Amino acid sequence: MERIPDYETYQQLKADAKADGLKTSNLFMLPDGLKERIAANKLLYARTDDYLLIAEDEGSFYRCYFDLDPDKEINRTVSLDKDAVIELPFSGELKEKQEKQIRRFRELGFVLERESSEMQLNVEDLNDLPETACEFARKGEGNRVRELLVEAFDPLFAFLPSVEEIEEKISKGSVFVIRREGEVIAVLNSTVIKNSAEISHLAVDKRYRGCGSGALLVNAFLQHYRSDVRSFRHWVDIHNEPAVRLYERFGYRFGMRKANEYTRRK
Repeated sequence: MERIPDYETYQQLKADAKADGLKTSNLFMLPDGLKERIAANKLLYARTDDYLLIAEDEGSFYRCYFDLDPDKEINRTVSLDKDAVIELPFSGELKEKQEKQIRRFRELGFVLERESSEMQLNVEDLNDLPETACEFARKGEGNRVRELLVEAFDPLFAFLPSVEEIEEKISKGSVFVIRREGEVIAVLNSTVIKNSAEISHLAVDKRYRGCGSGALLVNAFLQHYRSDVRSFRHWVDIHNEPAVRLYERFGYRFGMRKANEYTRRK
């Protein structure tokens, strides 16, 4: 793969792929700040007759985005020196075109590793909640919060914020915590988008799991935002039964939005 040197090169790659009949698969999921990522040398590409690959270098792995023709078999695979992941979002059930795309991903060596779905809860459906004290992370606790997130999440499947980004969230009062003897042992990182409050990350120190800390944080999160939003949302691995049961206890239900993640491990 080669680094994308500038935004003009990226645009030309896209135009050439379109002219050659390669149809967009998941390139629309490239994150905001594309020009900044190119300037930071984080985007690479590989081009064959079968596909255009744009890969975002996340340090220990690549996030992959493809332009390809789902109706054509892929004859040349791509050489990757790190683990890689492709996310394929969809609504309801997989459609025929998406099934074809998945076959192309498999031809490139990717396998399905995680199936996620969005769980939703409307405020009017929220049950009565027990009153609990609500603690927020304090300035300077960003390092400890990130430690818990790194311990709990595989980075291939979670966008983990930097310490600086966590500190910014802390300043806005959107990071809920539980402390024991002065140390943060559990954290819930939240985001409000329009009229919906979302749980971005929920993590508990492995020494204290199974003690109800996750439920206490979700309870505090719902109490805090119930007067300010219309709904609550959270993405969950559908095979993570403890997590699914936790959210169902509070009234969350699965919606139509889903995402499958395909990985190629080194």
